Amino acid sequence: MEEVPPEPPVILDRWGRVINSTIIGPKEEGDDILLTCRVVGGRPQPDVLWFINDNLVDNQIEQNTGNVIENRLLWTSVQRHHLHSVFTCQAANTKLMPPRTAKFVLDMYRNRPDIVPEACGVSAKADGSGAANDDDDDDEDDWPTGTVKPVSVKILNSTQSLATNREYKIVCQSSGSRPDANITWYKGKKALKRSKELVVRNVTVSVLTFVPTVEDDGRLLGCRAENPKVSSLYLEQFQNISVHCE
Repeated sequence: MEEVPPEPPVILDRWGRVINSTIIGPKEEGDDILLTCRVVGGRPQPDVLWFINDNLVDNQIEQNTGNVIENRLLWTSVQRHHLHSVFTCQAANTKLMPPRTAKFVLDMYRNRPDIVPEACGVSAKADGSGAANDDDDDDEDDWPTGTVKPVSVKILNSTQSLATNREYKIVCQSSGSRPDANITWYKGKKALKRSKELVVRNVTVSVLTFVPTVEDDGRLLGCRAENPKVSSLYLEQFQNISVHCE
């Protein structure tokens, strides 16, 4: 019987849409990846296999209808160390020619621990130890390229029970944007100018100098972290201001 190689694999996402890119993601830590490798034709029937970084992870066929074979890969809870992993679907039924393959590289958002300059009165680490996080030894060159929105934005100070005419340093922190986010402060819809910004390894920290007045009581104070290349890629947080007279 003459051996006939299969057609190249076609990869579908969890909604059954064909993936035309060679990039999966970007994904967040903890996300699941569901990919279906569909192969048509081939005589004899090809083996359809999934590899991650050249390690076999799935050789089970979920669907075999006529000359269509599918192998569905579920990879749960991706973690930071999976960044740039290579997912390969391979279809092979003959030694007369190389297997047919489809390859994809995993891209991920990079979440960072709370990093705040000590000048703000907050330690460099969220647990208050001030010690450097082990992940800070990562090379920035290892980070993925692309333009993505921030994955977090947070005001680190309470704006409750502020005294009138006293100066406060209010800190906003954002991470995950590529390139690094710009932070803008707002009181209601009005942009505020008295702030300083610092970027530490994909974490943007902005410190607002704020002197509340009686008129600020009940208003909203917020910060917006915005991707500098695409203004629609942003996150923001607002919180109520409570002011009392001294």
